[in-house]
Amino acid sequence: MHWRQTYRTAHDGKVRPEHAVLHNVTLPPSDPFWDEFYPPNGWNCRCNVVQVRKSKYPTTDPDEAMALGSAALGKDTKGIFRFNPGKERKSIPDYNPYTIRQCRDCSIAKGKIDLAKPFIPNSDQCTACKYVRSCFENKGTEIVCEKGKIIVNGMVNTQDSDYTKLYQIAEYFAKEGEIVELMPKMTRPPKFRYECVYGDLIGTKYEGKCPDLRINGLYYEHEGFITDNPKRAFSNMVRHGLKQSSRFIIDKPDLTDAYMKRIIKQRIMEGQTIVEVWLIENGKLRLLYKKSEE
Repeated sequence: MHWRQTYRTAHDGKVRPEHAVLHNVTLPPSDPFWDEFYPPNGWNCRCNVVQVRKSKYPTTDPDEAMALGSAALGKDTKGIFRFNPGKERKSIPDYNPYTIRQCRDCSIAKGKIDLAKPFIPNSDQCTACKYVRSCFENKGTEIVCEKGKIIVNGMVNTQDSDYTKLYQIAEYFAKEGEIVELMPKMTRPPKFRYECVYGDLIGTKYEGKCPDLRINGLYYEHEGFITDNPKRAFSNMVRHGLKQSSRFIIDKPDLTDAYMKRIIKQRIMEGQTIVEVWLIENGKLRLLYKKSEE
């Protein structure tokens, strides 16, 4: 190999003495020195590495280079800078002040575990790590829809039986210029996982719930019915919808608007909070009730 790598500092009065002694350390790119002491070697480190010809720069003794590197990072007890970010393609090593010792040899960090498969974590940090990595791999899809936008959360199961209807609802509002998010269903998720998605529900009476949609930051729940009794269907949909949100969208039963509004007002008088009710009728949406109209 005709090339070597040389350590270079900014070569001015601001360079730390322990970094200054590394200036012009020259070794082959494959030398273990670069696995531990490739810059940056500390906060605000301005050092870099350049490629040079072997014939123009003498090779540094490897043991001497390692000793100088160890002295430069002597205060880095957690090893947050003792790695090669380019080679590992990471901004920080797997084991750092914010992780645990097992992270050093973790199969998830090394990309050896399918994140979609069941996983038995060793700690809460392991569970959180897997979840955050899954979120990154399954980032939401954004679809521009006329004047608005639809965001499908990466954890939404597009094979769910109600996905098509929820997407149609999202399309309606997006075409009106709204930003609509299709939200995932969660069954007893770990607290941190729930907070990552529904953090703005924490501390409200809907904490722990998973509404179907978020429209301009406000949650909406969709409810359908299967009974042939329209009054019972309406009652069930309102009751179930209110468990998830004060705003809900229902499939219109064979009832008059006057009857449904009367039932809504009766529930409000009983102390229940209802802000909006939308109806799906013949494939179209229309507003039945909105609190601000009162």
